[in-house]
Amino acid sequence: MPLDYDDPGGRQITLAVNRLPALPGGERIGSLGAAFREKDGELLAELGEGLMGRRPDGTWSNQMVAGLAIRCAGWPHTTRQAAEAAARQTRDFRTFGRGLGLAWVQCRSWPVPPPKALRPIPHAKGSAPILVIGTLRDPATPYGWSVALTGHLDNARLLTYDGDGHGVYLLAGSNCVDDAVDRYLIHGELPLENSHCPAM
Repeated sequence: MPLDYDDPGGRQITLAVNRLPALPGGERIGSLGAAFREKDGELLAELGEGLMGRRPDGTWSNQMVAGLAIRCAGWPHTTRQAAEAAARQTRDFRTFGRGLGLAWVQCRSWPVPPPKALRPIPHAKGSAPILVIGTLRDPATPYGWSVALTGHLDNARLLTYDGDGHGVYLLAGSNCVDDAVDRYLIHGELPLENSHCPAM
C-alpha cells in the first residue's frame, strides 16, 4: 500500500522486506512494527537506509559493496546452477526465497571470479582463546552455526545471548554481552563455560 513519505522528488516508498532478518535487536523490530501500524513511510525509509549503511551525517558506509563481494565469492559457477539455486530457494522459503535467489544475478557482472574450491575452515591451532557469540533466535545466522564453529575451533568458547535479532554486541542493549566482550577484547578474559546472557 502507498505510504506517506516526505520525498522532494515526490516518490512513493517501495518496501523490500527480504532484508528484514538483518534488523538487529528488539528496538528496530519494534520500530518496524510501529512504522507499519502507523503507515509511517518516513520511518520505514529511515530503517531501510540504516540497513543499507547510511550514517546519521548522511554519508554511506561500504557495507553493501562489501556484502556483494562476499556473496559473489561463493556464487555458483554457471547460470544454470544459479537458476537451480533460485528455484530451490523460491520453493523452500516462500516469503524471502525469490528475492534471495535473484540476488545472485548481480554476480554475473562482478569482475572477480569465484575460487574454484572453497578453502577449509581452519581450526586455529595454537591461537589465543577465541570468543564466539551466538544469538539464540538470530534469523540471519542460525545459533547452530555458532555452536558448530565453537566446536570446530581448537581453542574457543561460546557466549550465548538468549534473545532475538542479528548482531548483539553494542547493538542489543545487553550489558551482559557488552561487558563480557569488553573484558575479552581489553583483558583477554573469556566468560565461564556455558555462559548465557538474558534477552533484553
